[in-house]
Amino acid sequence: MKHRWFWGIFFIFSAIFLILNQLGIGIVLPQIGFWTILLTVIIVAFGIKSLMYRSYTGFIFMVAFLFIIYAKYFGLERISSWSVLGAAVLLSIGVSFIFPHGYRKTGTNNRGIQNDDATVVNIGSRYANDIRYLDSENLQNVNLSTSMSGVSLYFNQRITSNPVLNVDASMSSVKVYVPRDWNVIVDVDRFMSGISREDIFFDGEFNHQLTIKGNMSLSGLEIIYS
Repeated sequence: MKHRWFWGIFFIFSAIFLILNQLGIGIVLPQIGFWTILLTVIIVAFGIKSLMYRSYTGFIFMVAFLFIIYAKYFGLERISSWSVLGAAVLLSIGVSFIFPHGYRKTGTNNRGIQNDDATVVNIGSRYANDIRYLDSENLQNVNLSTSMSGVSLYFNQRITSNPVLNVDASMSSVKVYVPRDWNVIVDVDRFMSGISREDIFFDGEFNHQLTIKGNMSLSGLEIIYS
């Protein structure tokens, strides 16, 4: 309930700010257009949400996106957008090593273990922080749809199949935990999004494969080996 009040008030004041900006009232930067400010409001909302749940990746990408949007206003066009996103990915990896379990330290919606032998698991998350433990032996497909959320998915060693994770993420942070002997293939369409993968040394044959497909916009995906 508190979060609903917070976001409700945040967007109401954002709407008032947009109108005042167009009227030239208040402390504004007149060279910044309406759509730039609107996009800024959305990105900042995502960043605040990420910070509330200690989703460091989400917050890092918020800063990166704001840098890209406002670079021309500060004469920083020489730094390419891809360089900024690349730095955000590297920074996310570094932070994930220092704080590997950021979500576990906060209040979350822990949906428990999916061990009912389901072959298909559908997960939807909106304005929330969710954790799912996937333990179905014959798991084939996981369909994740998330918006302005932080989602952690744990694939258990008990799984004997080669599942496919279909991601539809908007302004979200997704963490995927897999066993070390799994091969992970990522084939995701991205718009202003970043993917980071934990760098580990595995000397052996992969027992299973996880394929990640889908679409991501203004989001971050982390692959972590457990």
